[in-house]
Amino acid sequence: MRGIVIASLMSLSCASSALRDDLQKLDGLVANARQSGLLPADGPSLVDSISPGNSVPADRAAEPDVRKLLEEPLDADAAVTIALLNGRALRAELRSLGVARARVLEAGAIPNPGVEVTLWKPTRDDRPVDVELAVEWDLKDAILAGIAASGASQEREAVRRKVAASVIRYGFDVRSAFYAYRAAERRWMLSARSLDAMAAARDAMQALDEAGNVTGLRRWTEEAAYEGARQRAADLEIDVFEKREALNVLMGLSGKGTTWTTAGGGRRVPERLDIPPDAAARAITANLELAAHRYRLDALATAEAHAQTRQWLPELEVQLHAEQDQDDWHYGVGVLTSLPLFDVAGGEAARAVAEGEVELERYHGAAIALRSAARTLVAQLETAHAKLLHLQGRLLPARERVAAEALLQYNAMQIDVFQLLVADRELLDARMAEARAIAAYWTADAAFQALLAGVAVTLSPVREDGPAPAEGPRGH
Repeated sequence: MRGIVIASLMSLSCASSALRDDLQKLDGLVANARQSGLLPADGPSLVDSISPGNSVPADRAAEPDVRKLLEEPLDADAAVTIALLNGRALRAELRSLGVARARVLEAGAIPNPGVEVTLWKPTRDDRPVDVELAVEWDLKDAILAGIAASGASQEREAVRRKVAASVIRYGFDVRSAFYAYRAAERRWMLSARSLDAMAAARDAMQALDEAGNVTGLRRWTEEAAYEGARQRAADLEIDVFEKREALNVLMGLSGKGTTWTTAGGGRRVPERLDIPPDAAARAITANLELAAHRYRLDALATAEAHAQTRQWLPELEVQLHAEQDQDDWHYGVGVLTSLPLFDVAGGEAARAVAEGEVELERYHGAAIALRSAARTLVAQLETAHAKLLHLQGRLLPARERVAAEALLQYNAMQIDVFQLLVADRELLDARMAEARAIAAYWTADAAFQALLAGVAVTLSPVREDGPAPAEGPRGH
């Protein structure tokens, strides 16, 4: 029993060391994302993201690192850090590295020798029992194991790059969700202010109607506008709730962990964009999914070599025999082979060639799509930046001047209260558009940083009621 326990502990230790080694190599693959700021440069390593052993904590939101972050108002970096430590979907991706490593061990396993012992009972009682021993070992499978292990190793490298791409995409998803939540929260708060202004207009119009100073049409037009604003405010409120819950899922939070708040302010939008002229070429070089395709092509080439070796290498089984005849032992060596008349591994070789051709077409298609995605993201980033600067530098100041002038004219009794309220509502609408534009710009910026770090994501078009969540391509 004690030996079993020791063996189990040694097995867990080896598994833990192997997983830690995989995660350290994965950290190197996402280094570009840390340098660009998509993943926090001083954030946790991927080794810290999961427990290297077999134990899976039920809730890490109570652990010191996560709890400390949740005690302070969150910014985008803090949200990504929590997700790296606590995101369930991310941790599942990281643990898939263990599956790939196990497949390498499985493919490279050398077959065990077979041992046969036969006892012969002589008919005469005065003769001892004869013993016959036979040891058999499949030499062909032992030769092919090395080739199979090489192919599995290349598949493991492809998996590593796919997992690294998933880590970067996860960081983008968290940032995108955080920006969307902040925009939704800001728009909802502004809608509440707009609703108060419209309520004042409705009440004033009602009083004028009761005094006989306006027509019923004007009163009920204002009433309808107010009720429509209430509906819009309710939609914005549920939008805040949905976006908050989406962020909770990405950060792996539940229970008391969901009571976090966000920090005010935010990063300053740069006056000019710093887009490298060779962005598309850099995206091609860094792209992890293209790298995964290349390793997959290497693995399929190795599978073809494995099949071709099987074609010319016959079955080879080495046999060692030992037989006892009374007091004497007799030894012999044998080789068992087969004639390649029917099964010549032709189907396996043809499948490997066909799969390689399919993968090569996918690789070239992915490269074309990536170049297009790079050009599209650059255009989206430039557009989002220009729209935000125009809104903050021209439209919003213009609306503020209109609102200020309307107040002056109202105080001078040159316009009525309804014209003043219209100017205020238009200013609030411009500020709501600013909140949406800020989220759209920072989301596009995060997508561009992900592109240079090795992952292309597709930005969904911005809707009038706020930016839709962004999704990365799932196909490989």
